[in-house]
Amino acid sequence: MQYLTNKFRSARLEKELKAESNENFFTCDTRIASDPEAVFDFLPMYIGNISARTPDLKFTGRCFDFTLRYENRTESSFDLVVNASNKQSLLCKDYLFFGNTELRHIDMYFEGGDHRITFNLTPERVVDFDFNGLQVFQFCSGIQEEAMSLFHTLEAFVGGISDHPLIPFIGSHTPPYMEKANLDFIKETMGLEIEKREIYDTHVPADYIQSGDFFLILRLDGLDPMIMVGTGSRGAHCV
Repeated sequence: MQYLTNKFRSARLEKELKAESNENFFTCDTRIASDPEAVFDFLPMYIGNISARTPDLKFTGRCFDFTLRYENRTESSFDLVVNASNKQSLLCKDYLFFGNTELRHIDMYFEGGDHRITFNLTPERVVDFDFNGLQVFQFCSGIQEEAMSLFHTLEAFVGGISDHPLIPFIGSHTPPYMEKANLDFIKETMGLEIEKREIYDTHVPADYIQSGDFFLILRLDGLDPMIMVGTGSRGAHCV
């Protein structure tokens, strides 16, 4: 038992040290989805944190090598100096997102050199920045791929949103495009290919259901597949 306790403590300490050192666990090259137009691939990847405690951050983007530096200006403002170098090709570019719960800023980097961004802080922003710092994210694809990924993501969620079974697209039944988007998402993230089966009604007598019986459902509506991916289950809502 003592060995297990020390092992868990060591794992937790290692995780905390990695977090403090700005070492990210996933990159654009190592995240699960391999298709830049797949569901949720429009979301940026976390790179690191900039604050007065961690004023420097270095990473390699899709186009440039970046060095980020925090510079304090006043009690209510600071500069973020973004240096881009070693451009990979003539027409490549990087898209970065900076933000926390109070700040949001997106920049495209096509030219190398220093780029200075000034952030002005309200009292609420000062409190948030002192606690959370400024999070740095990188978009993994260009505008066209990001737009297509957003479109396919909406396909997985928009449809079957009313109670009426006869209304096309927004009726109670999930339309074929919605089912396909969710099946592709499950296959991409979980490696699970769901077999298509005939749907038929089953009437179970009430006295047949006993205490401890388990009912598990799966609806291809975007939300249930997210539960599957998050939990590793083969279904979503249960009772």
